[in-house]
Amino acid sequence: MTDDIFTDRFHWCSLAAGFLAAAEGRLDDSEYVRKLAYQWYEEGAFANRVPAKPTQA
Repeated sequence: MTDDIFTDRFHWCSLAAGFLAAAEGRLDDSEYVRKLAYQWYEEGAFANRVPAKPTQA
């Protein structure tokens, strides 16, 4: 199993939130970025782009 952050769906949401906040000129508003990341994660964003983590047998 890899520890690469790009296999973690929450990190994809955080990265996307940072890009959007930067485009809106709000990157310095950490609360805004955090809320976006959690909102997208809870809504299932990137669920079809990140492979499921293997289960331990």
